[in-house]
Amino acid sequence: MPRYRKLHVKTVESHDVDDMPDDFTRLLWVLLPLGLCQEGRGVDNVGWIKGKVFPMRFDVTPEMIEGAMCWFADRDMIQRYEVEGRSYFCIPNETWHKYQGVTVREANTEYPPPPDWAPPDSGPTPDPVTTGSRSDSSSHADSSTASSADADASSSGEPASAPVDNSLPESPVDDDASLLSDLIAAGMTDRGARAVLEKHDPDRARAWMAFVRGNGKIQNPGGYLWKMLVDGDEDAPPPPRAPPGVDSKEARRRYVSGEYGDVVQH
Repeated sequence: MPRYRKLHVKTVESHDVDDMPDDFTRLLWVLLPLGLCQEGRGVDNVGWIKGKVFPMRFDVTPEMIEGAMCWFADRDMIQRYEVEGRSYFCIPNETWHKYQGVTVREANTEYPPPPDWAPPDSGPTPDPVTTGSRSDSSSHADSSTASSADADASSSGEPASAPVDNSLPESPVDDDASLLSDLIAAGMTDRGARAVLEKHDPDRARAWMAFVRGNGKIQNPGGYLWKMLVDGDEDAPPPPRAPPGVDSKEARRRYVSGEYGDVVQH
């Protein structure tokens, strides 16, 4: 069960909300996310919905809830589906994550996705071997240009110049996997680490991991990394760094230099 849900300010200007047949339907739509899992799914059963959304209301009838759910489904505001003979419903993936944001810190969902479900922002994964390098056509053009230059140099009697490799360095294939493993080892959950990867800033992530490893006062490293790398401002300055060759934890403890520096500390 989530501790809170987001309610967008544009709800009061929503045409769908304004078109709803009565205020009960509007109230159910506003409260419904409170009973859903991290992926916006629930059991398509009026008893389950009443227990999750209206547990203390004796005047709410099954007919009222079913009428509102049918209205939502007719407007494609929810999707009703069956998996192995059991009925479920969900708020469409793109709508749920657009308005509820990142929900990775919640418990994993126990409800199956719709048969046609796809992860948000899913798409073809670029080939990691060629990512970050120029296209093959550019490479062929460069090689043919270099061959022509060598041929001209040979005919003029001048030594051929060595070919210059102007291609960008290729990204290591396992960069993401390595960073994901390091983030999990630093205390983050798998879903939290993947949320960091979506920021596409591995240097910043590794800088904060180094900071956390060197700071013995941080009791919840995973939560601290989440706060700085996922919830934090991406334009914020990087963490403080110790001078080269000096252990960062030691550098923060020491405040006296000179011959007594190794003895007098906090």
